[in-house]
Amino acid sequence: MIANAEQAGLYRSSDSRGPQMRPPVAAAMVAVWIAAVVAAIGANALAFPARLREYVVPCASPGTAALGQMTAAEHEALQAMGTTPAAVLIWCESVVGLTLVGCLAVGAVIYLRRRTSWIAFVASLFLVFVAVSIPFNLPALARENPAFLHVADGFHATSLVLVALLLYLLPSGRFTPRWTRWVVAGWVVYQAVRVAFPGSRIGVTASHAQLAMIPDAALFAGGVANQVWRYRRQSRAVERQQIKWAVAAFAIHVAVFAVVVTTTLVYPALNDRHLLTNPAHSVLYEFALFHVYMLTFLLIPAALLFSILRYRLWDIDYLIHRSLVYGLLTAGLLLLFAVTAAVLQQLVQLLDAPGGLPVALALALVAAGGVFQPTRRALLRLVDRWVYGIAVEVRPSSTTYADANTLSFTSADSRTLPGELRPLELIGNGSMGSVYRAEDPVSGRQVAVKIQPPEVAQLSREYA
Repeated sequence: MIANAEQAGLYRSSDSRGPQMRPPVAAAMVAVWIAAVVAAIGANALAFPARLREYVVPCASPGTAALGQMTAAEHEALQAMGTTPAAVLIWCESVVGLTLVGCLAVGAVIYLRRRTSWIAFVASLFLVFVAVSIPFNLPALARENPAFLHVADGFHATSLVLVALLLYLLPSGRFTPRWTRWVVAGWVVYQAVRVAFPGSRIGVTASHAQLAMIPDAALFAGGVANQVWRYRRQSRAVERQQIKWAVAAFAIHVAVFAVVVTTTLVYPALNDRHLLTNPAHSVLYEFALFHVYMLTFLLIPAALLFSILRYRLWDIDYLIHRSLVYGLLTAGLLLLFAVTAAVLQQLVQLLDAPGGLPVALALALVAAGGVFQPTRRALLRLVDRWVYGIAVEVRPSSTTYADANTLSFTSADSRTLPGELRPLELIGNGSMGSVYRAEDPVSGRQVAVKIQPPEVAQLSREYA
């Protein structure tokens, strides 16, 4: 009998956990990991006073504003709200600090559980370095004291190298295809050049900063394409679930940025806070945007924890399924509500009926509530069929079991059945198997029998 997925030969190498470190290397990497984490957290803490001194000073002009630096009008708006820029920055740093603690805890768990795994080493350091780079403390220190320019650029370059390694190594810990190692090697050289010739990433308001982001975007796009290729052409069942966890978290995080960019294109004033007529709106917008960013960022360490430790891997299918169904349902109902309310309001005005807007909103709400259940069922069938390839139609049987058409099984199929469950009636097929209705000859109860494909059945014992 097959005891687990590794015995079933579902991994292309003899080591299902990916490339492993030799004991002397693993011992040395523990010291490297501790030193890197202490250096990253310590440098960020030491740079906080410089960030605070920069943040509390109003920017002189839009072209010279550091990232997040507010105008004099926004300072006055904060004072009118009963707070100060220093208090806002301390609050934001506290949120970042809690996020950093969470990332450090997740990274430590991943690394301690997989101390000899290269992908665990990279993922744990990635979480710490990326979390440290969020508050932009080191760039502020470099602007105040150019002697720290190489330090700030070095930490930023290390973060980007870890991003590249994670994109091109996850989940197996190997470069697949093999030539992608040269892409990452070129990226390391590129970052070394940036550190040797500093300043390209420190002046975030300079006109060349957008051009400097083109290589970053190209590397990220290549990493996403690599993950898609792995999923479709290279990965087995477990590795596909690992990719789903990681890609889902990154996709949500990137989707938030896409929404922000689209919003700033529709409302350019949001991109240039000096164009807003009400400074308080600008402050609230930036404050809300920061918290949305932090909340979506927390999905990444959680996803990497499940992916690398291979914990509850198949739960991601349920989460994706429900997110697609209820995300589309929410968007569709909101659109229906808005359109219906607008149309009904126009009709009420044309008919000169009493009530006006409240009546239109109430009728639109009734209309949206009336189509909720039919729309939900339709979306469930749509997502099941077109995303997961599941076509299940459950209908009452028109005949008794004795007269029902039963399915003929081969001897191999018969051996998988728990006892003599006859007759069998097909209910539905899906990507995870086929479901049949039968009758237990001992208890006389109706039961469901699920017959899984071989690759899924071989994994059920280990990941049940």
